[in-house]
Amino acid sequence: MENCVGIKPKVRVIPAKSRQVLMGRGNGNGETSKLRVAAYARVSTDHEEQESSYEAQVEHFTRYIEGHEDWEMAGIFADPGISGKNIKRPEFQRMIAECENGRIDKIITKSVSRFARNTLDCVQSVRKLKEQGIGVYFEKENLDTLQESSEFVLTIMASLAEEESRSISNNIRWSIKKKFENGQVVMSTASFLGYTMDKDGKLQIVPEQAVTVKRIYGEFLDGYSLSEIANGLMRDGVLSPKGKTTWHPTTIKSILQNEKYKGDCHLQKTYLPDFLSPRRIKNEGQADSYYVEDSHAGIVSKEMFEMVQQEFKNRNELRSSYQTGRGKYSGKYAFSGMITCGECGETYRRHQQYNRYKTYYIWVCKRHENTGKQNCSAKPLKEEAIKQAFVRALNGLLKERDKILDRLTNAIVGEITDDCESDTKEIDESIQIAQDKIVQALRQYQFGQIGFEDYERTAKELKREIDALNLKRAEILDEQSKVQLAEYRIDAVKRLLQDGTMLEEFDKSMFKSLVKRMKVIHGNELEIEFECGIKVREIVK
Repeated sequence: MENCVGIKPKVRVIPAKSRQVLMGRGNGNGETSKLRVAAYARVSTDHEEQESSYEAQVEHFTRYIEGHEDWEMAGIFADPGISGKNIKRPEFQRMIAECENGRIDKIITKSVSRFARNTLDCVQSVRKLKEQGIGVYFEKENLDTLQESSEFVLTIMASLAEEESRSISNNIRWSIKKKFENGQVVMSTASFLGYTMDKDGKLQIVPEQAVTVKRIYGEFLDGYSLSEIANGLMRDGVLSPKGKTTWHPTTIKSILQNEKYKGDCHLQKTYLPDFLSPRRIKNEGQADSYYVEDSHAGIVSKEMFEMVQQEFKNRNELRSSYQTGRGKYSGKYAFSGMITCGECGETYRRHQQYNRYKTYYIWVCKRHENTGKQNCSAKPLKEEAIKQAFVRALNGLLKERDKILDRLTNAIVGEITDDCESDTKEIDESIQIAQDKIVQALRQYQFGQIGFEDYERTAKELKREIDALNLKRAEILDEQSKVQLAEYRIDAVKRLLQDGTMLEEFDKSMFKSLVKRMKVIHGNELEIEFECGIKVREIVK
C-alpha cells in the first residue's frame, strides 16, 4: 500500500509496556523491578481431613513463587472452610483490595473451581482485574487471563465448575433429605445448649447443661419474663449456648420454643432456594419438612413443653395495649401488663411520684392518662397498696384453705385430658391412612394403571384432608395444653395452701406464679384472678 506521494509507509511496532513500567516501578536503568505475585487458595469445608489440602496449597504456592527469579511474594490469601459459590470471602476480598491499591501485579491459583464456582462472579472478578492490568493464572487449566482468548475459555471452565458445584450440592441435599425421611437428626450441636452429638450421630444429653434448660422452663412457668430469666442466668454466672457470659431474651425464647427439648425434632425448618443462595430461608411450606416424634431423649416433659407454649399465648393476650394489641408482654415490674381498667379495658402504667418526705410509685390507666378523665374516670392506685391487697387476698385463701382445697380437688379440668389423647390418636391414624393412599395412587400412576390427572386429583384431595386433620389435631393439643397448664397452676396453689404459712410481705415471684390478671372494678376495688381460676376482691387502701 502506497501513500499519496507513492512512498510505501513504514510501520514500527511499539511494544506494550509491562505493568511495572506503567506503575512507574523501573529501576532507572531501563530494567524493571520484580513482578509482585500473590496466590489464592481455598478449600470448600473446614473438615479435619481437608486441612492438609489447604496447607498443601499454601506450601505449593510458596515454592512456586520463590522458584521464579523475576517474581517476588505479594502474599498468600487463603480462605479455609469457605464455599466458593460466591465471592464474599474475607481473604478473597482482601486480595482484590490489595490489587486495587497497586500492591499486586499477578495472581496464581490452583484451578477455576478454587477461584470461584459461580460463573458470573468468576468472569466479573477477572474482568475487573484485567482492567487494571492484573492477570490471573489458573495452574490446572494452564490459563492466563491476559491472553487474547482467555475469557472464552474461562467462561467455559467457570460454567463447568458451577455445574460441578450444583451436582455436589444436589447430592448433599438428596443425602440429607433421605436422612430426614428416615427420621435421622442432622444438626450441629456446637452452640446448642443441653445436647451433644455422639460418634454415631445421635443426640445425647449433657447433664450440667440440662439443669440450665430445666431452670429456664421452670422460671418461665413461674411467671418470669424472658429478660428476667436472662438477667438471673448472667447474675449466677451461667454460660450461654455459645459459651458466653451474656444472655439475650431471644436466646431464652428460642430454647423455650425448640421442640428438641421435649425429645422431638422438626427437620428442614429452613431451606436453600438454590445452591448459589448465600443464606437459608425460613421454610413456610415452600419445601417439605419432617417432624420426628421421640427421636431422642427429652430434657423436659412433653407436658411441660406444651404448657410453656400455652403460656406464650396467654402472655400474648396480656399485651400492654388493650385497644391495638400491638404492645408486648413486660415483666420489668411485678404488675406490668397485669392490671386492666374495668371502665375502659386499657392496661395500667407505672409512674414515679414525689412528695416532701419520700418517693413512691403509682399505677395509672393509660386511657385516663392519655385522653383525660372525660374518657375514663379511673383513679391512680398506689403500688404499695396493690401489694398489700395481694397479701391480704392470698392470706384470705390460706385461712379458708380447707374449703379452697376441696374446690380445687373437685375441679373437672383433668377429665378432658384422656379424651384429648384418644382423639389425637384417631387423627394420627387417619393421617397415616391418607398418606398411604397417596403412595398407592403414585404407584398406580407409575405402573400405568391411572393417568397423571387422576393421580393429581386424588393426591390434592387427600392432601386437603390431611391439612384439615392436622388443623383439628392442633386445636385439640391446644386445648389439652390449656388443661395441663391449669392443672399445673392448681397444683402450685395446693402446695401453698397445704403449707399454710401466712405471707408477711409481698413476694414478686409468688405473685407472678399465682396471679393471672387483676381488674380495677370501680374506684379502688380490685379483683384478683388467680391462675387456678379463683377470684378474690380486695379494697386498695
